[in-house]
Amino acid sequence: MVVARALQRERRRAAAERDAAIYAAEADGHDDLDDLAGWAGSQPIDLD
Repeated sequence: MVVARALQRERRRAAAERDAAIYAAEADGHDDLDDLAGWAGSQPIDLD
């Protein structure tokens, strides 16, 4: 039982490491929400 849990944990860790490498390779520093945040920040705020 303990060994099975350790193997599952190691598989999840390895999968997360692969995912992180993929995300890092594809990252260009531009988040999908950057444009939306820029637009929202330039809109007037009605505080009344």
